[in-house]
Amino acid sequence: MILSPINKFSKYFILGKKNFVSNTDLIENFVNNNHFENLLINLTEINPYDVKIANEFSKLNAISSLPHLRILKTSLNLTTERFFLELSHLVMPFNKDLSKNLKFLSTSISETEFGKSKLISNLLNSSKHDFYKQLILDYEQKNPLALYPTSSYRNSNGHVVSSKDYQQIEATMNLNTFTSIKVEEDTLNVDNPLLRDNYKSFGRCVCLIDQNIEDNYGLKIENYFNHHSIILEKLVYRAMEVDKHIKNVEKIVEDFRKLGVNRNEPILIIGGGVIGDIGAFAASIYHRSTPYIMLSTSVVSAIDSGPSPRSCCDAGGFKNLLGSFHAPVLNISDRSFFKSLKTSWVRHGIAEIHKMAVIRDEECCYLSSSLAVGLAKRFGSNLHVLHLSTAREMELFTSDPIENKHITAEGCVHHLTFSDKDYEKLGNLIVCNPSIKTEEDRLGIIEAVKANKIDIFATDHAPHTFEEKSQNYPNIPAGIPLVQHSLQMLLEFYFDDIFSLEMIVEKSSHNVAKRFNIKDRGFLREGYFADITCVDIEKTYTVNKENILHKCGWSPLENRTMRSSIHATILNGNIAYKEGQFSESLNYGHRLEFDN
Repeated sequence: MILSPINKFSKYFILGKKNFVSNTDLIENFVNNNHFENLLINLTEINPYDVKIANEFSKLNAISSLPHLRILKTSLNLTTERFFLELSHLVMPFNKDLSKNLKFLSTSISETEFGKSKLISNLLNSSKHDFYKQLILDYEQKNPLALYPTSSYRNSNGHVVSSKDYQQIEATMNLNTFTSIKVEEDTLNVDNPLLRDNYKSFGRCVCLIDQNIEDNYGLKIENYFNHHSIILEKLVYRAMEVDKHIKNVEKIVEDFRKLGVNRNEPILIIGGGVIGDIGAFAASIYHRSTPYIMLSTSVVSAIDSGPSPRSCCDAGGFKNLLGSFHAPVLNISDRSFFKSLKTSWVRHGIAEIHKMAVIRDEECCYLSSSLAVGLAKRFGSNLHVLHLSTAREMELFTSDPIENKHITAEGCVHHLTFSDKDYEKLGNLIVCNPSIKTEEDRLGIIEAVKANKIDIFATDHAPHTFEEKSQNYPNIPAGIPLVQHSLQMLLEFYFDDIFSLEMIVEKSSHNVAKRFNIKDRGFLREGYFADITCVDIEKTYTVNKENILHKCGWSPLENRTMRSSIHATILNGNIAYKEGQFSESLNYGHRLEFDN
C-alpha cells in the first residue's frame, strides 16, 4: 500500500542542503534518493480513491493528506512548485519538519522557470534522465493517464468487451472525484494559508462572488490575495432566488471563457446557496467539468450547496429544472461569516439541517410501518397506523371499505399541506415527528386519500410555545398547533377539486366513529349527539395573531388566507363557539362511550 513508501520517504529522506546553490542541486537531491523514486512511482500507480486507503489514513489520523494524495496521482504533470507543495501536505501527519522544508522549497521556486516547469521536464534534465525517459515510455504503454491526465482532481478508468466480429461493443466507464470539507475560522485572514496554498501555484484566482459578500467583504478578499501576490479575477453576481436562472449560468460560463479558465484551475466560489448552485452548475458544464472550491458564507450553503454534489438552476419556468452532480474539490465552512447573518437566514439554515434529517428518516418510517403491518397481517390483529408521512408507506395499505379492514391508516393535515419546500420559510415551526418530507411524499399521501388507503384525518395537535420552537435545533420540541384550522386546511383541498366534501366528512368524522366503535357520534342522525361545525365556504379567513385561539399564540399558517370560515361549533347540542366568540359556559363536554 501507499503508506509504506510515504512512511519511508518521510523517515529517511533528508534534504542535503538547506540553501541550494542551484535548481540542479535541488532536483539532484531528490532523484538520487531511492525513497523519492519509489514514492513517486507509487503515487502515480496507486488508486487513491480506494476505500481501504481512506480507512488506513483515517486510522492514522491522517485524512488531511488524502486530497493531496489524489492530486499527486498526476505528479509527473504537475508544476515542480505545485508538486513540492502537495508533497509537503502529504507528509505533514508523518513528518512535520520535512513538510515545513518542502513547503519552503515550493515558495522559493514559485517565481522561477524551474518551479513553473512540469516535474517530468526537470526530471528528464537530471542525471537520471535515462531512467525517467524509460519510465515515460513504459507509462505510454501501460498507464498513459500518468503522463496525460484529464484533470488533477478526478480519475477515470474503464474496460471494453466486444463480440468476435466487433459488431457489438460494450464499454464501461468509471469516474472518481473527491471533495474535502473543512470547518474554518477567518479564512480571509492573511495568516491563514488555506486559500494561498490552493492558488499560489496558479498565480491567480478566478473568484465568483455573491454581491452581498462583495459589499461586505470585497476589500478583505482583495487584500488577502494581494498580500500573497496572487492575481484576483473577480466575477461579482447578484445572488437572490430570482437570479438562480440558466441565463446567469450562461453569463458565468462566458466569463470563464473570457478569462481562459482551464480544467486544472479550481474556481473559487464565495457566497451562499444561490451562487453556490449556479456557480457549481456553470463549472460542471464548462470544459465538461471544471473544479471549484466553495467558501460557504451561510448556514444553508455550508451544509447543502457546499459539500453537496448537486448543482442546479431554474429554467423554462421550473425550479431546479437543470442540474448536474458536481461536488467542490474543497468546501470551506467559515463560521466567522455566520456572525453577520440575519436571524431569519440562520433559521433557514436550521431548516436545511432538518431537511437533511428528513432524507435520512424516510427509511426508518417505512421500516417501522412495514414491521407493524406485517405483524398485524400475520396474527390477524387490529392495527391503526398513525401519522404516515411517506409515499412509500402507502403501498402497505388497501382500498377496501373501512368496515372490511382490520388494518387502517391515518394522515395528518400537516403532512397533506406542507413539504420540504416549506422549511425555507417556516423552519423550526414545522419540526414534527414524524417529519414533514418531500413534495413527492405529500402528493403520494394525497393520492392515497383519494384511493381510500388513508381512512382517517388527524392533526397531532402540539401547542408548544413560540419560545420553545425558537431554540437551537437539537432542543426544538416536535409538534405543531393545528386543531383550530384543521378543517379549513382540509377544505382547501375541496376548493382545489382534490377532495370532495363528502370525503372530508367521511374521513374526519364517519370513519373515526366506525373504526373505534364510538357510540352515537360521528353522524348527523336522530338520537345522536349533535357535534357539528358550521362552515361558510364563501367567506375567506386570514390567519393572524389576533384570531389565533391556541393558547401558545402562534400558527405556521399565519398570514395564509383560507377560502372558508368557521361560523359556529356545536358541542353535544350546545353552541360552544359562534362568529369569533366562545360561549360563557364551556361545560359541555361528555364522556365518550363505545359500542362493544
